[in-house]
Amino acid sequence: MPAYRMTRQAPFLLGISLLLSLMFFASAAMGQYQKFVPSRAGNDDATVNYDPYASFLSTRVKMGGDGLSRVNYSGLSLQDRNLVTQAVVTLAAVRPTTLNRDAQVAYWINLYNVLVVDVLVKNWPVEDIRIAEGGRIFLPPTHIWGTDRVTVEGVPLSLDAIEHEILRGLFRERRVHYALSIQTSSSPSLQVVPYRGATIDAMLDQAAEDYLGRNGIIRVRSEGLLLPSIFEWYADDFGTSDLAVLQQIRQDAGDGTEANNMLNNAKSIGGYYYSWELSGF
Repeated sequence: MPAYRMTRQAPFLLGISLLLSLMFFASAAMGQYQKFVPSRAGNDDATVNYDPYASFLSTRVKMGGDGLSRVNYSGLSLQDRNLVTQAVVTLAAVRPTTLNRDAQVAYWINLYNVLVVDVLVKNWPVEDIRIAEGGRIFLPPTHIWGTDRVTVEGVPLSLDAIEHEILRGLFRERRVHYALSIQTSSSPSLQVVPYRGATIDAMLDQAAEDYLGRNGIIRVRSEGLLLPSIFEWYADDFGTSDLAVLQQIRQDAGDGTEANNMLNNAKSIGGYYYSWELSGF
């Protein structure tokens, strides 16, 4: 009888053990990011060395007439590649906990974007960023976002950690959805200058207007607006209902813009889309 009871309870106990282990590791992972909790106190980013990153952006990122920026990855020189490596190393050495909140937001956005550039530089040519580094699109999915890529102040960080744990989780900054660029045709454009703390609010507002105003991003259909999937994936960041999401996007689009006018006339969301075609060439 005791053996029978042990046999029946074993799977249950194993399941509980696994669940507790997962909760422990998840809690530990979240805990290590707490050191990056934003603070209004701190320095501006005047001492942050963005020079290598700024040099790459200004010389290799070209804004097209369609509002989408592009990088000629096939034509990068060894010097260009070294600039990207230097930018990653330089930003990894920054201590963001010494910066004020605005400078921190700018820093994390820039770090995310340069890490994506680094992935593309090292894996070009690649047709789909999801399969870079041997990633798989279908089950079981593996992808570049979950891999630790840099260590900042002793904390290993992946792209997912920067986006979800820090910028969305700790900073609660919704507008990063308009600034973090994975360089697809449905993604926000990589800007030609780094984000800076002193102008971060204006730069994020402009990034929102640029993204929503880009030709083809908002599409009118008889059943309602067709929107990029970021508004479905991260719907909670924009509102609790379709109408709330539309209202927030309308505000983000800016008064008097064509996108704002399209959103003013919208009563519902008819669906979502996303193109993984890379904008680089």
